[in-house]
Amino acid sequence: MRALPAFQALVDKYRNDPDVAIVSIDTWDPPQQLKHWLQKNPQDMRILLDDGYAQNIGLSTFPTTWFLDRAGVLRYRLTGGSPENLVEEHSWLIEELKKR
Repeated sequence: MRALPAFQALVDKYRNDPDVAIVSIDTWDPPQQLKHWLQKNPQDMRILLDDGYAQNIGLSTFPTTWFLDRAGVLRYRLTGGSPENLVEEHSWLIEELKKR
């Protein structure tokens, strides 16, 4: 949940861009805890709850961000990182993907 405000800033930046979709998947928090946190910290981004997929594929570094092209092909993957630079780092990759 620590990175959610930074992701919300990224959502805000690309809100009106029809070529960009940003979705978060919460793999850690129990649904009720996430719901309570979101009530106190409103976000308007899509947040999905993981059903075990992350563990099934061996994902162990969080946050991990996938960047998919228009065809749904994984083009970039960022692991770890800090929320402080998230918008800048992610924007650069998003803009690169939009050129394809």
